[in-house]
Amino acid sequence: MTTKALVSASAARLRAAGVASPEFDAAELLAFVTDSSRLNLREPTAEQRVRYDELIARRAAREPLQHLTGTAAFRYRELAVGPGVFVPRPETEVMVGWILDRIADVKNPLVVDLYSGSGAIAGAV
Repeated sequence: MTTKALVSASAARLRAAGVASPEFDAAELLAFVTDSSRLNLREPTAEQRVRYDELIARRAAREPLQHLTGTAAFRYRELAVGPGVFVPRPETEVMVGWILDRIADVKNPLVVDLYSGSGAIAGAV
């Protein structure tokens, strides 16, 4: 099976499970397993194929993509995430941008981030 066919079949499996971004997730997991990028996917070895199939099954069971890869992009950082850590949402990035705009000219701003979770907000501020 070609890499393109593998991603397509995996995306179909994720789509059937109700995953919102099946093509992206299938390609991202293959890139993760093969240590490549979504734009330049490598063909997996037999061992990598087994790992990929396991990750696709976990994603189809609705485990967050970021928990499977162990990272989440947030603004200009890559955060370590996993079970028990909320994955930062795009809306949080917008909120952080709003905060940074508001405190840009403040001499000694005070920002409090309660229940930090991944620390995404505190790290960005």
